[in-house]
Amino acid sequence: MNVHMKNTNKYKLNIITMKKGLLTLLAASLVFVGCQNYDDQFDDLNAQISALKSQVDGLAALSGQVASLSSTISGLQAGVTAAQNAASAIDLSGLEASLASLSSEVDAIQADLATAATAADITALQADLAAVQADLDDLLATGNVYQGNVTIASATNLDAFNDLGSSINIVNGNVSITNNATYDQTKVQAVINNIFAVNGSFTFVDIADAVTANTASPTFDNMTSVGDVTMTEMNGALSFASLATAGAIVATGDSWDHDGDSAATTAAVQAITSFSAPLLTTADEVSVNGADSVTLTTVGTSVNINSLAAVSDTDVTGLSITTGAGGTLTAAALTSPLDSDGDETFALTIAGLASFTAPAGVTGGTLTVSETPTLVVDGFQGEIDINSGVTSFTGTDVTFVDVEGADELVTASIDYAAESAAHDSYDATDVTAQGEGLGSLTIDANQSDLTGLTVSGNANDVTISASSLVSVTISATMDALSISTSDDLTSLDVSDAAIGDMVINDNDAIVSLTVDNAHNVAYTGTATAATGLTLTITNNDDLESLTVNGTGFDDLDVTGNSTLSTIDFSGVTAIGAGANYQITGNDLNAAAITETDASENEGTIDDGTSGMDSVKAVMTALTAQTAAVATIRFDSAETITAEAGEVNNGNDVAYVDGTGNDALLTVYVKAAGTAAGTGAVTEGTQTTAVGVSGVNKALVLKLNGVDLALGTVTGTDFAADVTTVMAQANVDAALAAGGILTAKTGANASSSVTLATLTAGATALAGERYTTTAAVTAASTDTAGAYGLGKADAYTLTVGTESVTVTFSTDAAATPAAIIDAWDTNWPQDSAVTLSQVGTLQVDINSVATALDSTAFNRAVSVSVTDSTTASSMTSAALEYTIGSTRSTDDNSTVANGIVVQFTSTAAGATNNSIVTVAAGTGNAATIDVLTAAESPTDGSTGVDGVAGAAGSTGVTTDFSSWL
Repeated sequence: MNVHMKNTNKYKLNIITMKKGLLTLLAASLVFVGCQNYDDQFDDLNAQISALKSQVDGLAALSGQVASLSSTISGLQAGVTAAQNAASAIDLSGLEASLASLSSEVDAIQADLATAATAADITALQADLAAVQADLDDLLATGNVYQGNVTIASATNLDAFNDLGSSINIVNGNVSITNNATYDQTKVQAVINNIFAVNGSFTFVDIADAVTANTASPTFDNMTSVGDVTMTEMNGALSFASLATAGAIVATGDSWDHDGDSAATTAAVQAITSFSAPLLTTADEVSVNGADSVTLTTVGTSVNINSLAAVSDTDVTGLSITTGAGGTLTAAALTSPLDSDGDETFALTIAGLASFTAPAGVTGGTLTVSETPTLVVDGFQGEIDINSGVTSFTGTDVTFVDVEGADELVTASIDYAAESAAHDSYDATDVTAQGEGLGSLTIDANQSDLTGLTVSGNANDVTISASSLVSVTISATMDALSISTSDDLTSLDVSDAAIGDMVINDNDAIVSLTVDNAHNVAYTGTATAATGLTLTITNNDDLESLTVNGTGFDDLDVTGNSTLSTIDFSGVTAIGAGANYQITGNDLNAAAITETDASENEGTIDDGTSGMDSVKAVMTALTAQTAAVATIRFDSAETITAEAGEVNNGNDVAYVDGTGNDALLTVYVKAAGTAAGTGAVTEGTQTTAVGVSGVNKALVLKLNGVDLALGTVTGTDFAADVTTVMAQANVDAALAAGGILTAKTGANASSSVTLATLTAGATALAGERYTTTAAVTAASTDTAGAYGLGKADAYTLTVGTESVTVTFSTDAAATPAAIIDAWDTNWPQDSAVTLSQVGTLQVDINSVATALDSTAFNRAVSVSVTDSTTASSMTSAALEYTIGSTRSTDDNSTVANGIVVQFTSTAAGATNNSIVTVAAGTGNAATIDVLTAAESPTDGSTGVDGVAGAAGSTGVTTDFSSWL
């Protein structure tokens, strides 16, 4: 049997390296577990060692011990490799070599364990493991792990901990250093360099005086893992080159006067010049010169948090980065965390950088930027708030941009996108294709330096007013564009855009304008598109040339452009519904207008260079649209010749009011026309309805003086009564007398509602609200004072589609009688039924005088009680009701009190009406009510003669379009 015994000399040679390296490994391992309880980790390692000591008795225990040790060593090797990668300045090569050797020995023991057959074999293997255990014990006992707190508050303390050297690589406690200017700063730095990992907190205070105030604070580049960090009176570069995990990092700069004038007002200058933690991946808080911020104003130059994805508490409070002018930020891993609702609400504030390009992971929330000349953002779901000091902005796939404070912005290029589910304002019902969930942009005098604007993507409205813009390029699909009082604007390009309404008003520098964008009629917020769009080109004093293309304008105004001399509407081939076109008050000049025949409206127009002939198709479209309104005119002409001769003796004629020599300048005028058939009256046929009631009564009606014996009505079986009346002999007799006979159930309908209050403790059924004894018992039980009727409870009576609901000011006022009275008082006056009280607890529902036919018949009747759980302790469960004459719900609707007999004219119209009179006939015993048309809105009608409509009118009063 080949037993690999431990080579003691070999391990003695490696033990020093292992002691130093393993403890460095422990520090590196802490990098990857974050701000945990390191005591637990040391206890866990001690527990594993204790397990090794206790598991050497017997082969089974030995097998488990070997497996555990092998797993532990493998984990240590992985940790060393990771530590080397995270903190490359720390040399762990010796530890790696010792672990590799130890791993080989354990593998050999594992292999020999499989062939161990005697007690001697086991004893030998146990000895090997005992030796390994002893080495681990030695490593743990080395000075690399400092058990307790490191406190430096004097030069003596400093010397003591400096003498410990690497024995404080890992501090299983807190570190507190008060750095006095009189200390040997080389020793201070040396002590800090020897601290790799701190189980507890790390506090550093730089105590300086007026002479040494500008002395740079130490660096902390070897520290890889630490709990909470608190640093005050720091100066210069604050550097954590190897730090990967930390709790809260809170640091403040020194408060000494740095400009030499000893002025207290200039003392606090935030003297930290940079903050660098490039490997930091986990931190509960980063607060440098301010809560949740890195504020390096005045002297700060750079911030490096390149590995930090998110600070634990910034999902609510946000993060602010501020440097002196021209600073840099390295933050490639920074992300926008999601809040509890799955929204991006992260608030990031940037100030002082030379430029800022948002990291790919910063995709939503609020981004506030100032004093950063160049800003670039891609894919941001939230608000981008641009403020003073930003001169160039490029936003791609962004939702909302606020430039109210951007008083130094010179150029802006914004590509808009719709809100996604990560947006804090996202509404799942929004439809981008309908213009919902889109951002808008407002540019005004506050952006006094902005000269160039580009807008693309999908946007809502772009509003520009009193701006300094020189050029605007729109390629977005959007709802509305408005540009006004922007007197520096010389270029507007919308050729690649799809826009809804457009207003270009009072921009006095633009000379040429082409409106050739596609029309967007879809952004209405609903699935129904707009029927037309608005185009307003007004009061642009330098505008000389206008070209308009499109087919969807229903409101077009080209007015008040004092130098507009050329227009081109050849691209307008159709107009929107209900069009209103006004082309007046510009500088459109005709070369010559000649009237050849005034009575025939004939003549010729030489429109010169005005382009008025390009509006001919528009005028044709306006004439074809009845509702259209328009005025189109020249503003002047070089010569005007009426049929009687030239009117201006060779002088130009300018438009004044269109009543004198300038009358022929008006090319086209149209008011809203009328469609053919306007005023037509549809022919109506007379029907007279008669309400009939009476029990077992003979019914005889006199139609046009002829008695019609229609049989005996039962007055109870209305279906049978209708059959009796509609006997063929009766139908024939009525027709011979001049009318078409019909009959139906439904005259003078009615119902009733009776209210009651259950007696406390009642069990008997009393109405139809409660249908079981158990339900009545529960409702009448006075529990916690809840029995009775509540003041704020809502009591509702509904008849058909109409209802009335009442409440009361006190519980005492809520009684069944009061409910009945309130229902009666507040019932809708225009209802087809009326309420009338019967005693104190019953209300009758009857047909009203204006609806005595079947209008009020078969309307559902219901009562409901809604308990107010907050305004009254009463539940109103005590209220009971009965609808109709029985507790059954079969009669819960208005019931007829008779039938309706109808006589309809055999010819339509009033003139040809064949129904002259209807009255009770000889021998009639039934009760009849000959109803007027008003009393029978459903079953009667009045004969009306038809009237033909008037001929259609275009509304055009002037049309010289054929002269062009």
